[in-house]
Amino acid sequence: MGKKKNEARYLRVQPTGPKEPVKAGCYNNPNAAKFRIIHLSDTHLCHNDYLDMIPDGDILVHTGDFSHLNILRYVRKENDMKNTMKELDAFFAKLPHKFKFFIAGNHEITLDTFKRDEIQQHLTNGVYLYRNSAEIDGVKFYGDPCTNIRGNSYARAYAIHGHLLSGRWKAIDDDVDVLLTHMPPYGLQDSKGGCQDLRNEVLTRIKPKVHMFGHMHSGNGITFHDDICFSNGAMHTIHSPNVIDLYYERPKDAPDVSEIEVKVHPSDKIDNSTGPEAKCSIM
Repeated sequence: MGKKKNEARYLRVQPTGPKEPVKAGCYNNPNAAKFRIIHLSDTHLCHNDYLDMIPDGDILVHTGDFSHLNILRYVRKENDMKNTMKELDAFFAKLPHKFKFFIAGNHEITLDTFKRDEIQQHLTNGVYLYRNSAEIDGVKFYGDPCTNIRGNSYARAYAIHGHLLSGRWKAIDDDVDVLLTHMPPYGLQDSKGGCQDLRNEVLTRIKPKVHMFGHMHSGNGITFHDDICFSNGAMHTIHSPNVIDLYYERPKDAPDVSEIEVKVHPSDKIDNSTGPEAKCSIM
């Protein structure tokens, strides 16, 4: 029997199940509210194999490489962008989480010439972040898909030369609670494939409560450094999503819990996105 289209490169997986939740944020505060965040990444079109093992929670985060490199898909870019987002949207629709976030990865070659709002139009069951932020009950999420160009890989969506990475990370807001990147920081669940400049910005300036990423498949897992939770959600090698209970202080003027909504903010520093070095008008 021949392989299905989405099995062309990646084999079916045997899920191993979610990990136990870890606590992040102000969990020692007895008055703190809590979001349970489920983190996955690098599903590479095996997403439906993971459906039964993704636990319930408040927020689902996918940090890129939902797709995989395929030259024919690159040639048919516009139609395939729509098909990719249609498949992602259908996947999100099957999951019970109230809020869902997605950033692209270097395998999303059919997305990186389209503007952020063009892509968002095809994602009705989640929020697509590209160098912009969104808030849920005062908790700020920021996403950037950028990675470095690797000479031995043709999967170069949203990839730039290594010497330009520092400038990208410096543009990230410094009041972020949950940072989403596809690139890992060096030395933190990165299998020695992370970025030192990203590590420096996260530890010395941004200081989020949680930093979520993927890209390096064998780095799946969670570690803490300087009270920051670092989560590599790559599913391709270790088929297990990360579960993080983020404790936070609710704003004084916060609505009833049942009325919480996501507020998406365009960036005031960059464009509406057609790729890693685009310069267009703000959305």
